[in-house]
Amino acid sequence: RDLTFSYDEQPILKGISFEGQENEVIGIMGKNGSGKTTLLMCLMNFLEYEGEVTVNGESIKGKKTAEIARNLGMIFQNPTHQLFESTVLREAEFALKNFGRREEVRPLLERADIEIYKNNSPFNLSYGEKRRLNIVSVLSYDPKIILLDEPFIGQDYENVTTIMEMLLERKNLIIMVLHNGAIAENYCSRILRLEDTTVVEEKR
Repeated sequence: RDLTFSYDEQPILKGISFEGQENEVIGIMGKNGSGKTTLLMCLMNFLEYEGEVTVNGESIKGKKTAEIARNLGMIFQNPTHQLFESTVLREAEFALKNFGRREEVRPLLERADIEIYKNNSPFNLSYGEKRRLNIVSVLSYDPKIILLDEPFIGQDYENVTTIMEMLLERKNLIIMVLHNGAIAENYCSRILRLEDTTVVEEKR
């Protein structure tokens, strides 16, 4: 509600308001520098914004990242920034362990076509494989809301389809920044287009 963010007194986002529901895919589109990534960073509470962001009616302001991450998972634009462990398998289990949970992640790795690398360093994967590993790590603990920043860079058509199938079967709220109009047309229930620091909503 009325989310506003400025950098060095320069408005980046101004009065952004929208709601999202479970089992919905919201696309965030706009020109380079329009504030798409900034919007996701505000939704994760990584930036000090004005306005309010609520999950299930509860404000996330003032909450620690670890607490917010139980309900909001984010896949960053640069996949390497989200790698921490020594092997692909340990990386896939990283979020689960942080939340004190033990679940089998190999089926997710298999679907993402990276299970064969389970004992390899995640830093040796290709760009597209790293991105799919990021997604597996977040899907492993099934947050209510998943934020994705340009998740399809480095993915061919088959992998785009696989990623979306993995995301959609959870029936969570998906909010993703993307630039590919065809993907947006196929998968997004609506588009929020950032123009001149605010949102123009396009119904699907």
